[in-house]
Amino acid sequence: MSTRRKAAEPTVDVELSRKAYRLGGTIVGTIRVILPDDRDRPRDTVNSIQLVCAGRCRLDPRWHNVPEYQKVYATHPSLSDLSYDSNSVCFWATEPIELLNVQERPWGRWDDIRPKPIQLSGYTLSQKFCTFPDEPRILEDEHLAFTFRVDLPDDLPHSVSATSCRLYYSVLFRLILPNKPRDPMWIQTPFTVLSVSADAVVERPATKSTSGAGRVQVGQTAHVMAHSVGLPCHVTAPELFRLSGRLTVNQRGAGIYRHMRRHDAKHIQTMRVADSTGRAVGVLTTIGVSVLNPGSRCMLKLYFPNLQDDASRAPCYQFCACLQGEEIAIHRDGTRKRARSFLFDTVQETIDPDCTECACLNLLLPLDAPCSLQSDLVEINIRCLVDITVDSVDGKGYQNLRLEIPCTIVHALSAFEENEEDGSEFNLIAMEKLLKQDSEFTVKEDINHPHSFETSDIGKDLKLLSLAMAKKCNLIPDPPVLAKED
Repeated sequence: MSTRRKAAEPTVDVELSRKAYRLGGTIVGTIRVILPDDRDRPRDTVNSIQLVCAGRCRLDPRWHNVPEYQKVYATHPSLSDLSYDSNSVCFWATEPIELLNVQERPWGRWDDIRPKPIQLSGYTLSQKFCTFPDEPRILEDEHLAFTFRVDLPDDLPHSVSATSCRLYYSVLFRLILPNKPRDPMWIQTPFTVLSVSADAVVERPATKSTSGAGRVQVGQTAHVMAHSVGLPCHVTAPELFRLSGRLTVNQRGAGIYRHMRRHDAKHIQTMRVADSTGRAVGVLTTIGVSVLNPGSRCMLKLYFPNLQDDASRAPCYQFCACLQGEEIAIHRDGTRKRARSFLFDTVQETIDPDCTECACLNLLLPLDAPCSLQSDLVEINIRCLVDITVDSVDGKGYQNLRLEIPCTIVHALSAFEENEEDGSEFNLIAMEKLLKQDSEFTVKEDINHPHSFETSDIGKDLKLLSLAMAKKCNLIPDPPVLAKED
């Protein structure tokens, strides 16, 4: 995802490695300040570049008392001169970091690590297209380039556009130009924050919740690497341009990402069902009800065992279930008001108690269903209601047994995350470890030092940013022309 804005003098380009990041993950992006034609030194184009990542909430005045919340959240000091909606408050932000104070990376110069030509057995490549230009390319004279990373806490609310409020996140850059010292230029690049994964919900302690996460959280620090001399990480010639005629096949089916991966018994629950007098009705088994993804299904199975004593059994005549939820707006004084109700799916099955051994129900959660959320401003709760109609105790009527099962709705894993989880993510050797001449490598405590930028866990993000930067800097030559050897 890219955001581009042209000012009077420099051109600023911001590129994020992904459109969405999961809670507990890492935001990775690159900012380039491109030098105008009439300037010789890039650092003379701007006086200051500050980086801040912020999470904000736009409150609907119909459901919230905006002035009261603005007193609680106040105004972030780094965003005081940023003009945004008057009904918005900031609930999370990182400490501002000055990018111009970060030391330039001494390794990874483009002319030093320029990829070698591609060699294919049985083919020769036209010399006109197979090599990179021989002319030296001094990138530090053309732009200022910085790559940043911000670790997202796992106790923040995810992005949501609800009825009573809207939670959104963005990366903000504050630039001060030499000719406009009192008129800072703001660059905003929005991104989506996804909920934690299904496995993290199962493994998370029951006492941990995002409730209370809506209060202001300030103090987290971003890490920045200055690399105006080259790309964020090393890339090879086959990575810079793909040969024509190549077919990439995904090892997983296209529809598998819409379903939960239930490879263990964590998503299966079994319980005995009985009426108020203790008469057995059956055994209810739920599969995938506790944790769901939008677009996935859950199954309910009601099994009726053969009992020798029919008097101890309550005959069942109907088995119903539905998925429903509600959005609750939380006021400053603690009062709660329902802002919206949801009914996602409903299903019922008529049962003949004399010849039915079991009954199964399938419920589908729509793709546009909201995810579960608990914060100080809004709550979104989803539950599965099960209704079983059985014979009354005196045998002259019917009675209904109702069971309410709370559901946790989380965002599904993407194909990108599936590959990372399966271990197919390549291990990228940090460029400083690969190119540094010293035998020992120690991370400096100074956040402005190049060695303080950790790259071992964001290898694929850096690779994507490097390819995007190489394309924008016109570092990619024309595709090679293949000629069959005689």
